[in-house]
Amino acid sequence: MPYWFRIAFPQAITLSGIFCGMLAILWAPMRPYWACTAIIVAALCDTVDGRIARVLKTQSAFGAQLDSLADIVSFGLAPAYVVYYWVYAGDTFVAFDLSWLFLFFFVACGALRLARFNAGGPESAADKEFQGIPIPVGALLPVTLVMTYHECDIPWLRDWRLASGFLLVSGILMISKIPFPSYKQFRNRKRQLFYYGLIVFGLSVLSVGGPGGTILLGFMVGYVLLGLTGAFRRREEALPSV
Repeated sequence: MPYWFRIAFPQAITLSGIFCGMLAILWAPMRPYWACTAIIVAALCDTVDGRIARVLKTQSAFGAQLDSLADIVSFGLAPAYVVYYWVYAGDTFVAFDLSWLFLFFFVACGALRLARFNAGGPESAADKEFQGIPIPVGALLPVTLVMTYHECDIPWLRDWRLASGFLLVSGILMISKIPFPSYKQFRNRKRQLFYYGLIVFGLSVLSVGGPGGTILLGFMVGYVLLGLTGAFRRREEALPSV
């Protein structure tokens, strides 16, 4: 395999993630569900590009920086556009709206999360845990909420307070130092098969027109609860016994 191909192939996948993020922004006003699907495809690109680079032994600082630029587009700006046009946007032009602060908070937290990772935090050296949720997870929380609304036709989900809550919680969890399980390494084979099995199941349901977004929302919420529960147990164990 030519060396140039081994370098270009992972970067092409990363650029494909940026393209999906751009599609999500363009589709957000009129096709929010399509936009959400594009963000999910971007998440798949983000999952495989680094692994392929490791397999081909072409990891580089350039690739890592390109990946972060792709992430802020696909998992920062694109979800913000989707949520804005889904629940915040009105029919009249306004110069400024307070709802934009929720969107900015979410995007800013995503940028801070990526900057902390690029600066060489503890998790960059060890793949056992993340400090805070990764930005793709933070993006998929509000995105799959939008998908659940369309798939299950639940009117009360389209509420600016609920959407704002998802943006705030996602942002806070991204910049927090709460340890969350890493999906790069698993304690045993069963956990790995269970993790990827759930993702494949959700994507398979989505591909045949089923409520795949709803399944993925449940998976994302479960992942967050798993991390919070583990952090709470550690705190309890660290407290001195009376």
